Amino acid sequence: MRRLLVVLAAGHLLLAACSKSGVAGASREDDAATLQMMREEIDKLIEDRSCGASPDCAFIAAGSKPCGGPWRYLVYSRPNVDEALLREKIDALNSFEHLYNLTHRIVSDCAVPPVPVPGCVRGACVDTAAAP
Repeated sequence: MRRLLVVLAAGHLLLAACSKSGVAGASREDDAATLQMMREEIDKLIEDRSCGASPDCAFIAAGSKPCGGPWRYLVYSRPNVDEALLREKIDALNSFEHLYNLTHRIVSDCAVPPVPVPGCVRGACVDTAAAP
């Protein structure tokens, strides 16, 4: 039991050190602004959803809910996106948001967003399972 308390205390100190180093910034407002900026960069990266056929379309999970799992899924056009860069930006967002949730004690519902069915409709990648 004593060992568990030492490990928990060390973890708390590590988290506090990370929050002071800018991983999850000085204030909740600053961190929320950083998250918004990261989301906007990702949205801009995938904004060209043009496609020739459904295999051109894919999706990726984005965000880190406090309960676990993503906040949303993003449908994008493979030919128009650097997928390695997209994964890198998504990984950075998910890591930062996870620390943000812990640091600022964020809570949410535990609802799971529906997984999209990407397809090419009228020359654009969309979630074909979503209501029109």
